[in-house]
Amino acid sequence: MSETNGLVIDYFAEADQDTLVNLSNHSYFNLLGHDGGDIKGHKLRIFAEHYGAVDENCLANGELIDVAGTPFDFTKLTPIGPGLQSGGDKQIINGKGYDHNWVLTPSQGGLRMAAKLYEPQSGRLMEVYTTKPGVQFYSGNFLDGAERGGKGGELGTKREKVFAWKPSISLMGLGTDRNHLQF
Repeated sequence: MSETNGLVIDYFAEADQDTLVNLSNHSYFNLLGHDGGDIKGHKLRIFAEHYGAVDENCLANGELIDVAGTPFDFTKLTPIGPGLQSGGDKQIINGKGYDHNWVLTPSQGGLRMAAKLYEPQSGRLMEVYTTKPGVQFYSGNFLDGAERGGKGGELGTKREKVFAWKPSISLMGLGTDRNHLQF
């Protein structure tokens, strides 16, 4: 924790030759608090105009899609729930919810805000900053209550926690770098 009550995670890797590395943190958050309910009422803003598509196995396929007019448009604070319930969207189907990488705007530069997560009932706000070009948002699609290790010894169930930035919104490259060289 920082002096201003912020969680700071710094990563560093050094290699003596070309090496693939994807340093990540898989923290889960629910701004309602432990046992506060699901995340559908949380409002999310991601500073991105495009996201990376995934195939039916939820693997990045290298295609970037404009967020405008889709359930992936979090360019302003938007409730998470309605997009999760948009059953006709192929990308929501492929990811079984949100499990996609957004390309930040701008995609290069120094430390900048990547996302905001706000929960109106509690008034809690989480801001995420990164120097990386992308952010992964995962809506807890595969949590079944069987995994252990979170608060109270459990990680929760589907849609109960936001793993939105690897630390609950992953701060990373574009999620497909090694398979699609254009990234």
